[in-house]
Amino acid sequence: MKINAKLKSLRLQHGLTQQQVAQKLHCSVPAYSKVETGATDITGERLLLLAEIYGIPVWEILKVGEQIEDEAGKTIEDLTERVRAGQEAIASLQGKLIFMYEKGMV
Repeated sequence: MKINAKLKSLRLQHGLTQQQVAQKLHCSVPAYSKVETGATDITGERLLLLAEIYGIPVWEILKVGEQIEDEAGKTIEDLTERVRAGQEAIASLQGKLIFMYEKGMV
């Protein structure tokens, strides 16, 4: 999860609209919307304000690495399963080819 997605998630968890957050940050709704969509980066000052608004330390907002690792882990698991399935398919085809060779079909 990227920081912009984390900010949107926190806002939704706290039941706030973009307008409410923008007011608390003393910025326009379009300016805050660009932060949530990743079009612009958030300033350090606004990051501190958001941490205060959500009642969490700044590092909690910035802690996105664990989720990225989790997503990467799932991807590795998916790839491992696909490789395993491919190996089983190859073994099956090899067996069929050997059978056909033994029967003189090839």
